[in-house]
Amino acid sequence: MRKRTKILVILIMLAAVGIVLMGYTHEQTIAVNKSWVLNEAEASEIAVKGLSQNLDVHIRPSSSSDNRVVITGSLPESFAQKIEQIRPDSQGLSLSVVSDFGFSMAKFNDASLIVDIYLADLNTLNGLVIQSNRGDVKLYVPEAFERRYQLLTNNGTVTGPAKAYDVPEAVKIELGSGDIKIIEE
Repeated sequence: MRKRTKILVILIMLAAVGIVLMGYTHEQTIAVNKSWVLNEAEASEIAVKGLSQNLDVHIRPSSSSDNRVVITGSLPESFAQKIEQIRPDSQGLSLSVVSDFGFSMAKFNDASLIVDIYLADLNTLNGLVIQSNRGDVKLYVPEAFERRYQLLTNNGTVTGPAKAYDVPEAVKIELGSGDIKIIEE
């Protein structure tokens, strides 16, 4: 009888944890439209970490002397709240929705996100890191954007740039699941 009680308690606890996780991972999405104006140091390193959805990243020459990053699309509500609080620093701009412990819960949604990176000088960006749990990543770059590409997906396909560049500046994309595509415009 005691063994059955223990098993029942364990099953109830597992069910409760499952209900909480399902509610957390199936969170409502909301529209986001956030931008940052960056100085040269802040624009030198940009990271996008912890998302679980399709992501289109565009690197473009700026029409002004400003460096800017603009995010538009939809995000799970808690991720959108984190994005609103992000501020660039002397190390760059880190658009991260991972927890303080380095953990990111995959939130299931069909939303997509667009990150536009406008640079006064394309050579300003020394490093771009994109790390995502799941979802496809398309990176659109100007033909003059010469970088080393480190592209890895655990479950998906990788379509890299036509040329390999031997330069110190790098673009690193790591996905748990999803396709990576680099598109030179």
